[in-house]
Formats: sequence, structure tokens, C-alpha cells
Amino acid sequence: MKKTLQDATFRSLFGLSLALTGACNGDDTTSAGATEGTTGTGTSGTTGSVTTTTGESTSTTSSTTSTTGQTTATATDTDGTASDTGTGDTGTAGDTGTGGDTGTAGDTGTGGDTGTAGDTGGSSGGTTGGTGTTGGTTGGGIPSCDAAFFTDFSTCMDGFTAGKANADPNVSEPSWACGDPTAGPVGATGVWATSLDGDYSDDESSYLEAPSIDLSNCVGNKVRIEILHWYAIESGYDGANFQVSTDGGQTWEVVPALGYWYDTNELDNPDLWIPPGGQPGFTGQDATWRTSIVDLAPYLGESDVRFRFVFGSDYVVNYEGWYIDEFEIVVE
Repeated sequence: MKKTLQDATFRSLFGLSLALTGACNGDDTTSAGATEGTTGTGTSGTTGSVTTTTGESTSTTSSTTSTTGQTTATATDTDGTASDTGTGDTGTAGDTGTGGDTGTAGDTGTGGDTGTAGDTGGSSGGTTGGTGTTGGTTGGGIPSCDAAFFTDFSTCMDGFTAGKANADPNVSEPSWACGDPTAGPVGATGVWATSLDGDYSDDESSYLEAPSIDLSNCVGNKVRIEILHWYAIESGYDGANFQVSTDGGQTWEVVPALGYWYDTNELDNPDLWIPPGGQPGFTGQDATWRTSIVDLAPYLGESDVRFRFVFGSDYVVNYEGWYIDEFEIVVE
């Protein structure tokens, strides 16, 4: 037992002596084992001292908490080089975020009810009838009893049409035009006239027709047309009047001009360009704005009432003609 202790002591001292000797001579053939788990910077093996590297490494942190791996460095006896590769636990990835709920689209809007077309009116109806109870076959007639009608021709509305009142080839083409006059009642704006910029034509038999009027639901009402007009016409020979048709324009009849009356009961047109030769009408150089009225009482209940302005001239002596500024249907 004593000998064993002595041998152990001797081997310890002998080893220490060799270590000290190696340190002095630079001998690195023998290295001491590193202390387990010691953290520190190892000294170069060439000096024969203990070389130890830190056995600690850190894993990459994921979106959730991961555990940092740590191992204990283990020295080797070869050349005093320690090995300490630490392995960190693999971090757990964070939960995948859940997208928001898909928004729900709003209810599809419901369109308004389809408007009901107006009752059938005359073939010469204008665009204004589309909103009323009347409806001409070419775009709607004039609203009457459900909605009164008025125009001053400031926009030369659609639906008023001009044409020949006599098909004779010797009759001049219609001279009617809509706009601002530079002859006759100069200064007025928006009129229909036999001529806007001078005298009317020779041998004219022409008309200006309004959109069809639907009076089918007007029974029990008082309905009339009010017209603001101006004229300068060769007295007694040339002239103008109002006419109405209830058979689609096949036949026409002269209607009384109330308010401001016709100037004569019979126009003397030697060329007999009927109309208005031999008929009552406006004639002469009145040159004043007048309001004339046509009572529609005889036509209540009719669905296609057509109204027109008719003008006629002979072959000589012409004036500024006839100018229509306002056209209104009054319902009471």
C-alpha cells in the first residue's frame, strides 16, 4: 500500500517534470487532457499548454422560442486540440398566420321597374311623348291630360315637321325653319318661321305639324292649345290658319282661332293653292305678337289628334311671313 502511494507520487512528479521541461523546450508531443466543460480560449498547442474551445453554440431563433443548445467541450490528447462542436436544438417555426375571412360582397342592387310605354299616338310624335301618357309611332306624342305641355322652341325640339300641303309640282318647297330670326320679329329667340332671314317664297302651300296629341283620357277635362305668333303677310291674298285631323292626317279641317281671331273669313288666293285659298285665315301686316287659342273640346276621347299650321302664298308680293314662338297645351 505504501509502495503504491509512492509509485503514484513518483508518476505525478515525473509527469510534472516532463511538462515543465516541454514548456521550456517547446516540445508539444504530449498535452494534458482538458478539464471537462471548461469554458475559455485555448492556448496554442505549440506551447504545450492545454487548448480548450468553448463548447457552446446558439441555434437560430424561430418565430417561437427555441432552446439554445449547449454541450460540454471534450479535449483530446492529440496535440492538445480540444473538440467541442455544440449542437443547438432546432427551433420550432411559429404558427402560420391565418388570413382574414373573405369579405362578403354586397347584395346585387335591383334595377328600377321598366317604365311603361305611353299609349299609342300619332305617327309624327316627337321625343317629348316618351315621358308622358301619349306615344306617337315615331317617338312619342305630346303629353296632354296627365301632364300638360309647353315649348317656346328655344331648343327647336324634335317632333315638329314641315311639308307640302299641296302635292302640285308647281308648289314651292316648304320654307319653314327653326331658330333665331334675322327678319320679321328681330330680337326674338327660338321660333318656327316661314323664313328666318327674309320673305317667304312664291307659290307656297306648306305646313308645320306638331307631334300627335292623345286626348283619350281627357274626357271631363277642358283642353286647349295656346299659340303666341307674329305675322306680316300680303293682305287678302296670302294667308295662314290652323287645322286638325283625327284620321291620321288623311283629311284636315280648319279650326276656329279664338282669342285673337282670323282676319278674314275667306282668303282670295288666285292660284288656288289650297290650303288656304278660299278658307278663313290670318292675313295683312299685323306685325305684333298675338295669342290665339284652339279649343280641343270636340276631340276629347280621341287618341290621335294632329294639329298643324298652314301657310299659302301666290306668285307675287311677299313679306316676312309667319313666326310661331310658343306652343302650349293647357289642361283644366
